[in-house]
Amino acid sequence: MSSAPVKHSMSSSPKNSLGPRVGDKRKASPTPEPARKVVRGGPRDFGLAQILESTDIAQPLVTRHESPCDTFREVFCCDLAGPVSMVVYRSRPSRVMAIRTFTQNRTDQMLEIFRNIQHENILSAIECYKDGETVYFRFDDFPVTLEHLVACDAYPTETQLALILSQLLQGLSHLLKCGLAHQSLICSNILLSWSGILKIAGLEHCIEHLPGQSQAPMMNALATIAMELMQNYDKDDGLRGIDDVNRWPVESWPFKFLEATTTAVSVEQLKHHIHGPAGTDGKGELQWLARFALVSARTFYTYKT
Repeated sequence: MSSAPVKHSMSSSPKNSLGPRVGDKRKASPTPEPARKVVRGGPRDFGLAQILESTDIAQPLVTRHESPCDTFREVFCCDLAGPVSMVVYRSRPSRVMAIRTFTQNRTDQMLEIFRNIQHENILSAIECYKDGETVYFRFDDFPVTLEHLVACDAYPTETQLALILSQLLQGLSHLLKCGLAHQSLICSNILLSWSGILKIAGLEHCIEHLPGQSQAPMMNALATIAMELMQNYDKDDGLRGIDDVNRWPVESWPFKFLEATTTAVSVEQLKHHIHGPAGTDGKGELQWLARFALVSARTFYTYKT
């Protein structure tokens, strides 16, 4: 097998923004009427199964009928699984958070997803802000994607690869249980926290998936992700394989996992081909890799002076 490494570049420049007020000097606004802020707790049934499989306690998505500009100040924009505004509280800023913006044609879909799906390996929203026809979701800060790992000089060990792939399969399995399939399962849509927790993002690319429906597109996507992690590039024309058999011998489980993506028909079947820490056990192994990837990688950003 032969293939030349492909130079990786990060995603296109982000266009997400909270609007012209963010980062600018604020003009005095009339005192809002008491009924302006409406906070609604508790998930509503939008048709998705409410299956909670998280080690964290799932909290109902809080919805506020106001602009996030009233509460947060945008400090910069970047591309992390899509355009995102990095913000701090206007009053007493103590930590950085992320806000993602969706316009009218996506609002119902995203509200349905974030209100009904909670899993440790799927990105979940903390708050929702509805302002006119635009909906904003606030998230914790996840500064690294698998694309950063692919672009850096360090290759994951077998243990690190097992931690990444097992978490990815757990998240995908939960999406399937909820009747969803991810149509854009790529490295740039998979986030990684400082603590080694993986989060599937880009949930706006999810579509309905019925029981018994083919999972072949996910097998193809998982093969590409595995190849990129193992050798920093995939193969042309849909071929699957590893060129450096010194790093990944043919008898190693990662090599056999890649082979299994050609015969497995489901995410559940692929789980049996991962040998190493399960889920987030030993996730500390990913902590230094996440930090090194962010230090050594470049990404696009915008910053208002």
